[in-house]
Amino acid sequence: MTPKQAYDERKRLRIENDLRAEQRRAAGYDREDEMQEQFTRLLNSFERIASVLELWADQQEPRP
Repeated sequence: MTPKQAYDERKRLRIENDLRAEQRRAAGYDREDEMQEQFTRLLNSFERIASVLELWADQQEPRP
């Protein structure tokens, strides 16, 4: 292998490695975004449940 071929091969491998690292970072950000979205949906569900319970409590007739 000539020095130029060796240089080109190292360059190609470095670029591939950088691409894979960027893809892993992007996948990590996607997972973070998905987890954040799920957490937000969970909190919204709790808020809706609390609202329904509050409405139910308001509709109850007081007992003597």
